[in-house]
Amino acid sequence: MRRIRVQVAIKTVEDPRTLNMRPQENLCSLDRLVALWENKLGKTLEKSYVCEEEIVKKIQESPSPLNFQLGVVHWTLLSKEPKLREKPTGASAGEEVEATELYPDMKYITVEEYLDSLL
Repeated sequence: MRRIRVQVAIKTVEDPRTLNMRPQENLCSLDRLVALWENKLGKTLEKSYVCEEEIVKKIQESPSPLNFQLGVVHWTLLSKEPKLREKPTGASAGEEVEATELYPDMKYITVEEYLDSLL
């Protein structure tokens, strides 16, 4: 399975037509990911919600490397900056294609399949 993922990644990086290498069904919110995991486990997980100010304060007060890790979580989940969802390409608008469409012969793992592998 690892070899196939590497093959898809290499093809994707080298092909300027590629929009990104994440199949649309694998782009999901944290809430959807938690819901999928709860469904797989057959139980509801306990969740804690923390406001942004609390996370920023924790980042400022925490020693390294915890402050860095919290900073990454903050940027990933709360930042208003663009997320790392798509790689810039050389393709012009409307020419970009998702990698699984370009390479239908390549098997990719879905989020659900990955979660199944953890059980």
